Amino acid sequence: ILFGAFFYHASYYCISPEKYAILGVGIFCYYTKINEKGVFIMMTISQVKRTAKESLRGNWGIAIGIFVLAWLILTVTGGILGWIPFVGQVAMILVTGPLYTGVAWVYLAISRGEQPDVAYMFSGFKEFGRTFVAYLLIFIFTFLWGLLLIVPGIIKSYSYSQTFFILRDNPNISPLDAITESRHMMNGHKGRLF
Repeated sequence: ILFGAFFYHASYYCISPEKYAILGVGIFCYYTKINEKGVFIMMTISQVKRTAKESLRGNWGIAIGIFVLAWLILTVTGGILGWIPFVGQVAMILVTGPLYTGVAWVYLAISRGEQPDVAYMFSGFKEFGRTFVAYLLIFIFTFLWGLLLIVPGIIKSYSYSQTFFILRDNPNISPLDAITESRHMMNGHKGRLF
């Protein structure tokens, strides 16, 4: 279930860099596609799912393997570092943000028809500052919204769901600007992603 949700977020974001577009308030191309006349048209959820399945054809092994490997790394790291008060939690946050970002970028690459290797899942560490700060800000913002009740925290997590993909496609954007762009993109579309 988690794997499916994770890949669906990448599929939701964008089919290919050539078809990348921001429309209106910022809906990215997986809900839009360019027809033969060069006009942007909205894709239905079934079209999005079909395109995601087509992207996974021949890539199931790498997609599931990346997910399992990331899960194992976080589980082992948490098991080892979890025994160290405070330092263990800080270390987990330092590892989780860039690793989660790298996994998201692998799924984005697969959805675009690229053939990423396992090492690509660690690409979030190459841009450690941006990926860590983005993850930390999302964690803090979602936690604060969650204090109001559980539901606002969940809704905001959907608002921030496109942040890591935006960081990948826009290397000069700051983490806070990527979060803001994600919020704008998801305005009115959180239910469709759910």
